[in-house]
Amino acid sequence: MYKYPNGALVVMAKSPEPGRVKTRLQTHFSSQQACDIYRELALFSIEQWRHAALCPIYYFYSGDKTIFANAFNVDSSSMWPQEGGDLGARMSSAVEHVSHSDFVILVGTDCPFVDKAYLQQAIDALSKAPVVIGPATDGGYVLLAMRTHCQALFGGIDWGSDRVLSQTLEHLRAENLDVHLLETLNDIDYPEDLHTLKSLPLLMKRLNCIF
Repeated sequence: MYKYPNGALVVMAKSPEPGRVKTRLQTHFSSQQACDIYRELALFSIEQWRHAALCPIYYFYSGDKTIFANAFNVDSSSMWPQEGGDLGARMSSAVEHVSHSDFVILVGTDCPFVDKAYLQQAIDALSKAPVVIGPATDGGYVLLAMRTHCQALFGGIDWGSDRVLSQTLEHLRAENLDVHLLETLNDIDYPEDLHTLKSLPLLMKRLNCIF
């Protein structure tokens, strides 16, 4: 069924609830529209990853469990609540949960450009480096992959800032850990980011029903 049955794709996501998601889109859209945009972005990504069938997918959610499960067609046996104070602690907890895996790839749902080919590149790169990062244009990252749990990746980071990637790389250098960087991709956080989705016509068709 899976190309890498002993790997793990960890999806960190929120339940689509108005006012809780994509709040930075609300300069141009209502809270319901922003929520609908978030849901379509997340569902588009999740459907891609399922279709890719590279490795088992583990969903770590925040918000309402039932709303999350229904919105993204996730079985309760493959989803768990996010645990921890900040994003780093929550990601670390999720990685620890799947520590039995040969490798772990962490992704969010803000970047629909993370497709099957991008995931495959991350998996291939893990044969050369213990950590692989997919940088984001905003100074963060859209993907984090590792062969083993590395605590240096999760502590002392200014989450949500444009320093996330640079601080992560500093921590890896301090630990003498090699890292492989993938192609830089766009997150969809602000209204002006939506124009980058023109290269994904199927997604744009779904979003046009919201705008």
